[in-house]
This record gives sequence, C-alpha cells and structure tokens, in this order.
Amino acid sequence: MLSLKEAAEAVGMGKPAILKAIQKGKISAKKDAHGQWWLDPAELHRVYPPVSGSGQRTGSSGNGATTGNGHQNKLLERELEFMREKLASAERIREDERHQFNARIEELRRDKEELKGDRDRLLRVIEEQAGTVKLLMDQSQKATAVVSTSPKQQPGLLARLFGTRTA
Repeated sequence: MLSLKEAAEAVGMGKPAILKAIQKGKISAKKDAHGQWWLDPAELHRVYPPVSGSGQRTGSSGNGATTGNGHQNKLLERELEFMREKLASAERIREDERHQFNARIEELRRDKEELKGDRDRLLRVIEEQAGTVKLLMDQSQKATAVVSTSPKQQPGLLARLFGTRTA
C-alpha cells in the first residue's frame, strides 16, 4: 500500500491531484484511523502510468522504463496474475452455464416428445369416439326411417267385425 504522498510521487503528480481522483471515484483508496489515505499500487497504476527514473510518466509505448524496476514489475506481475485468475474464473462460470443450458434444452426436448405422444393418444381417442357417435347416429336414422315408413295400422278384428273404431 502506498501513502498519498508515495502515490503522487509514483505517478509524477501532486498530492491534491491524487486526492481529487480519489474523491471523484477514479481511484479507490482507504483511509486509516488517523485519516491517512492508502492506495493499492495496482489500483493507482490502473488509472495513471508510473513515472520513469527521470520523473517522466511512462506511456504504453513500451520504452523500457520499467526495466530494472523490480517493485513496479512485481506489481504488474501480480495484477496480471489476478487478471488471469479472473479470466479463468469467468471461463469456468461460462462453461458451467453452457452445461446448464444444454441440460435444460435436452429436458425441454424430452418434454416436447412426451407431449407429442400424449397428443397422438388423445387424437386416437377422439377419432374412436367420433366413429362411435357416427355409428349411433346412423343407427338412429335407420330406426327413425323404419318407424316413419311402416304401414298404417289396420283396425283390429273387433273393429272390423262390428265396425267401430277404437282409439
């Protein structure tokens, strides 16, 4: 951890500029019980590049300013290792999610096939019932036709003998 003064020197800026960056939320830092600000070097250099031995900031041009600067290199190596761990963790999470999605897709496919079988069974039952209804309707129509086409009833024997009609 670097104090506010050490952080300012590490990036070739003044303490007020670093404090302003902390207050704006550009850099995260912690205050101790005495009100002293402490910054993680990796957090500081995430926003501001370190200065070279001559007091000039090093850019990302790779001019070799960190060569021979073991402390800075160690910080960068730690940050790189941290980023690699985060990447590996994100890849594991992504792989787990992919497996979960594939399992859910297979489950939905099985459900679809099961529902398709249920639908086919219901269609067969409906067809059988429709056939039964048609058969009953045909029989009813035939019975109605037989009743309506039967000859008129002849008067009974007594009615014919005595000439009276019975109701």
